[in-house]
Amino acid sequence: MRSFRWLLLFATLGLAASALRADDVTYPPGSRIGLIPPSGMVTSRSFFGFEDPENNVVIMLVALPGQ
Repeated sequence: MRSFRWLLLFATLGLAASALRADDVTYPPGSRIGLIPPSGMVTSRSFFGFEDPENNVVIMLVALPGQ
């Protein structure tokens, strides 16, 4: 039972910490999906997502229909 309480405490603290960073979420233009981009990543101008042109790294965001 004690381990469950510790787990619950850490989960709550983790959620609180992520809520504090919620204002850092970036949405690519025209997209309803957003995330906190890793350091060095910028919003792409040619696709929905983020890119690091210096290191040739991309994160592409795709929203699929519910059906």
